[in-house]
Amino acid sequence: STTIKLIFQLFIDCIHPQLTLLPSLLDLDLSYNDLSNIPDNLSHFTYLKKLNLEGNKFKSDERASNFWASLATLPVIEIISISRNQIRGIHTEKLIAGNFSSLIELDFSFNAV
Repeated sequence: STTIKLIFQLFIDCIHPQLTLLPSLLDLDLSYNDLSNIPDNLSHFTYLKKLNLEGNKFKSDERASNFWASLATLPVIEIISISRNQIRGIHTEKLIAGNFSSLIELDFSFNAV
């Protein structure tokens, strides 16, 4: 399995574009950076099953709907952790309309939901 852990790398605002060059990635851990945004389309991660975005700066603001729509482009995602962010709500319409048929676990712990 291909796993990349980029914990505490001080990525600011968005996921580094170089990561898109790794389409066979299975597990991506971007926890505890300063991320507040993700690319609109993550479909190039065709094998990604686990995404950890814990401890970043995602929040319920004008970009929240785009955040959920972006996650919905992950074709085979099974586990997403967005715990310890500043999320106050869940965009259930994006969860329902999105490609989350393979989702097993969605961790919202330690948010203000």
